[in-house]
Amino acid sequence: MKKYMTFIIALATLFLLAGCTNGRQTTNTNKEILKIQSFEEPTEYESNLSEPDVKQIDIDCGPVSEMESQKYDGADQLHVFVEYIEKEFGIQIDDKWTVLIHFYDDERTVGMIKFQYWIGNIGTDKCITYNLEQGKSDTVFYTHLDESVDEESLLARVQIFEERYEQEKRELKKGEQFIKETVSYSYYYKTGKLMYTYNLFFRYGEAGVINNEYGTECYIDENGYAVDINAL
Repeated sequence: MKKYMTFIIALATLFLLAGCTNGRQTTNTNKEILKIQSFEEPTEYESNLSEPDVKQIDIDCGPVSEMESQKYDGADQLHVFVEYIEKEFGIQIDDKWTVLIHFYDDERTVGMIKFQYWIGNIGTDKCITYNLEQGKSDTVFYTHLDESVDEESLLARVQIFEERYEQEKRELKKGEQFIKETVSYSYYYKTGKLMYTYNLFFRYGEAGVINNEYGTECYIDENGYAVDINAL
């Protein structure tokens, strides 16, 4: 099962920024400041990840087009996958789910389709992921399909958190060019933790290397307070 866990960690990294907000923000001095930090050391979010359940399947889907993460809208090319989910898992895929189609090679022969459940602007680890190879899928990975949580309570915690805190900004140095900043919220059914993540992306050097090692990560407790990620 080790290869499956590696697969899910790679997917989690790919989707941490899905649904994020971009753009420079002003500082509100009436709020507590979330300190920016360096991500040179490994972050702790991987401890929240679950090893997926796996089913062997036989779906002949034919060619599909790559798609950035977006709300499910009933696209025809996804019909066979949605039909399988409804039949095998009893889950209705609606606009609370996002879908992403990503290929790993330029020829677009090997890739994956991922459905992810969202609670408002909170991405969860309730996911269904199909492998793709030569227009077919023979494996589906899934996590936490039977899990539930008080969704209104989670959304209220995020609202309180946003009213209480402001993100510290890192001043760019000479030769550094701002690209974007992202903010995301994640909920992990395995641990019951709600996480805030901020990332700064900038380009530097003649080679135009992109740097995203600066940001902020914290958990949000039941009362909307920021908690150090290593404290829980």
